Amino acid sequence: MKIKYTRICIDKSKVLIYAKERRIMKITTIQAAEKLGVSQRRVIALIEQEKLPAEKFANVYMIDEKDLELVKDRKPGRPTKKKVE
Repeated sequence: MKIKYTRICIDKSKVLIYAKERRIMKITTIQAAEKLGVSQRRVIALIEQEKLPAEKFANVYMIDEKDLELVKDRKPGRPTKKKVE
């Protein structure tokens, strides 16, 4: 079910989204990257791989801060290749 947003206020530290008298806190990919200790491009890759849920507003991905827990404990680096004998 999609929520219809009535107003979005963005500043450097937070994004406030108002939906039917409710205030929803979302963060940008830059802020998510800082919290996870990865690059902004890596956060976008996680979103595109559907490992990190996000919504797109005017060409900007917005992430619910609690969803960062889904990718917080991932293995770093590339997966190892299987050796062919």
